[in-house]
Amino acid sequence: MDLRAAAEYLTGSRVEYVINSHYHNDHIRGNQVFAHAKIVATSKTREWIATKGQEDIRLDSEDAPKELQALEMGQDAAMQHEIATWTGYYRGIIESLPTLELKLPNLTFDTNMVFHGTHRSAEAVTYGGGHTESDAILYLPDERIAFLGDLLFVKTHPWLARGDAAELVRILEKVETLGLKIVVPGHGPVGTAEDFAVMRQYVTDLERIAADVVKAGGSEEEAAQKEIPSPFETWRFRCFFAPNMRFLYQRLSGANAKP
Repeated sequence: MDLRAAAEYLTGSRVEYVINSHYHNDHIRGNQVFAHAKIVATSKTREWIATKGQEDIRLDSEDAPKELQALEMGQDAAMQHEIATWTGYYRGIIESLPTLELKLPNLTFDTNMVFHGTHRSAEAVTYGGGHTESDAILYLPDERIAFLGDLLFVKTHPWLARGDAAELVRILEKVETLGLKIVVPGHGPVGTAEDFAVMRQYVTDLERIAADVVKAGGSEEEAAQKEIPSPFETWRFRCFFAPNMRFLYQRLSGANAKP
């Protein structure tokens, strides 16, 4: 509701289009409050919302109360800010479940879609999937601004699990050729094109660490227990680091290779 209110306040008109960058719950569950808008996504993202959306809601109804209870019992003083963030997240999920409705995109595209407005044009485009099986960005060519969804995190640990690290790097390199001035990440503060290189470095650094563990015959848990590299140790979402390391270890060791 807050997002819709802010958009209507800034534009002075009703929201006509909503872009779903990918299928994850924190990027689609606001669809229902935009009753009159066309919901736009890639064809693959619509399929994933249709097949995974209800299952994710069911899992959240079971898991969110447990996760919240575990967080509220947390005693790690160094993680208090993180605990506050995730406590709010799980409380929000629990409070939303009784009235939550899954609203599917009703306008889809496979490569790109251009919106011609009276003052500017915008383009929804996909270069494939890196964070998920299909990720879209919204690009304002005249302003050289892009909304990256979860293809980009700024000063925040990204969620790599179940994605494709190599494709993520390739897509970021592709987006970088657009000559952007301002980039809006899925999570973290607004950034610049320089943040693409930082994100790629995060991926390659973690891959290198995981590869070293695999080469040495170490375990998945050893990979997860590695220290966060110094350039990223102050980033938010520290809890993503260990799952990212487990995921990369699995991929590099062949334990969870893609078919």
